[in-house]
Amino acid sequence: MPLNDTIREMVVARAKAAQTNASGLLFPSNVGKKWSSPGWSQYFKAAVSHAKFEDIRTYDCRSTFASHLVQNGASLRAVADLLGHSGL
Repeated sequence: MPLNDTIREMVVARAKAAQTNASGLLFPSNVGKKWSSPGWSQYFKAAVSHAKFEDIRTYDCRSTFASHLVQNGASLRAVADLLGHSGL
């Protein structure tokens, strides 16, 4: 999914902040922890609806993320690690 300049700048700023916060999470919940499935799902569905996307799931974003990494030269091992996979 392409990101406009505003969103790209926000993600880069969050990535820098995640390097220094205790959780290391890019998008922590409002209490600084990993999102629960119901909590994340609520906001994701609202964002999808607001953007007027049809038939998109969080898994689609995960797959797109992995595809972009590989297309831009990331190793399969690095992609597996970023996605939390134990193997390739």
